[in-house]
Amino acid sequence: MLQQIASLPGLVRDEFDVLDERVRRSLNHHDLLSTKRIVVTGSGDSYMAALASELAFESLAQIPTEPIMAMQFARYGATYQPKLFPRNPLLLAVSAGGHSERTIEAVHAARAEGALTLALTALPDSPVAAGAEAVLNTAVNDTPPGPGIRTYIASLLTLMLLAIRLREVRDLISQEEANILRRVLKRDAADTLDATLKTLSAQARALAEQLKPHHSMMFVGDGPNLGTAHFCAAKVSEACGINASGHETEEWKHVQYYISVIPKLPTFFISPGGRGHNCVAEVLQAARRVGRFVIAIVPQGDSVAGPLADVVLPVQGDIHEAFTPLVYALPGALVATHLCATLDRTPFNGFRGPYAIRA
Repeated sequence: MLQQIASLPGLVRDEFDVLDERVRRSLNHHDLLSTKRIVVTGSGDSYMAALASELAFESLAQIPTEPIMAMQFARYGATYQPKLFPRNPLLLAVSAGGHSERTIEAVHAARAEGALTLALTALPDSPVAAGAEAVLNTAVNDTPPGPGIRTYIASLLTLMLLAIRLREVRDLISQEEANILRRVLKRDAADTLDATLKTLSAQARALAEQLKPHHSMMFVGDGPNLGTAHFCAAKVSEACGINASGHETEEWKHVQYYISVIPKLPTFFISPGGRGHNCVAEVLQAARRVGRFVIAIVPQGDSVAGPLADVVLPVQGDIHEAFTPLVYALPGALVATHLCATLDRTPFNGFRGPYAIRA
């Protein structure tokens, strides 16, 4: 896992142009201009990428977008999608491995209802790809086995590049402005990942030692980083075999605030300083009041939420809020990696015993 994390700045720098070229070739102008609504679906990490990409599509492409779990869409949502426009919505089916059963089912259900389907997968000859009208290859070089970190960032980066492409084709910005936006995204994401990784590695290792006695933890986020919260929790569960869960900031104070049976429950609040930041500060104070061990993943130098936390994991650098999931996933994944080593665990329980059979 540490190898995957260390490679992320290079992934953005080395694979960005390749992924962007694939995005440009994935759908023709007519299909892009005809898109009135977007549904992004997937399971596991892919659904988390869907959640994290919603703001990019709505703020950049200005197209109503709904992230929805693959099973929910396949069994319930596809049938009841609005049919005011032909070949709508555009279904973006995300599956790095290309074999997720419910995502395959979602693609077929969408096509049966007349929707345009685009599979985003690292395996262009997979069943997910075979079921879709068009395929967008998200494969990147040198991805070692283990909980998906590089694959998640590759899927997320591809979705964000598609949002920029839609903005460009819909004449919301000029071609020159779109290329500037691409260059800014590439620079800011890679530089922020690089700087944050260099400053957080030792701190994340020390925090993992503090977390060693705990068998449960929470990650809280909102806006595009609700997906980040779920992703970080998933890496902890997959790597360490302990209970971790993701929650939305406002919903946390209505439900998880009242948990009283776990002393000093470690709770991570993820906030890049965007629209939800003042709410995070309020909720963070409530968490401290009921005795939580609070960790804040916030921008370096933050004076709103950071001072209220027990531990701050600062993200170095500035990046557009819609793109923040690309970098705000790093601290949580880094903690999960060091906690796995501290606990001497093997990711996915080594696929031993009952875990030899996939769920």
